[in-house]
Amino acid sequence: LKGALALFGARLAGSTPEYCILVGLAVTVGHNWPVQLGFRGGKGLATSFGAVLVFDPILAGAMLALCGLLILVTRRFTLSACVPYLLSPALSLACGHSGAVAALLLPLVAAVVAPHHENLRAELHRRHAALSS
Repeated sequence: LKGALALFGARLAGSTPEYCILVGLAVTVGHNWPVQLGFRGGKGLATSFGAVLVFDPILAGAMLALCGLLILVTRRFTLSACVPYLLSPALSLACGHSGAVAALLLPLVAAVVAPHHENLRAELHRRHAALSS
């Protein structure tokens, strides 16, 4: 809801798509590393997804569909949730957004994927161990 409300406000104010992405990045960074909590917060998936959903429901739907498919195939939630973010710049181009929007999504991707690095490493290690057995 936090990310969706921030983007809804930006949309109401008539912000450009590029500025809306920056608003989504700001709300995600503020969620992940809040000053008042000593820079210890959440991991940003839900906050950023709410922002993406208001920014472009088709892009959000593509990301959600990819996530669902990956969960069915891998049974790994963190990996399945992060891969659509990694692909979101390319998906945004496929949805007709500008190269500037795609480029501005890169810091958002980093803000979402970075807090999950330990979980991703563990999931990939378990996956590799299962394949090796």
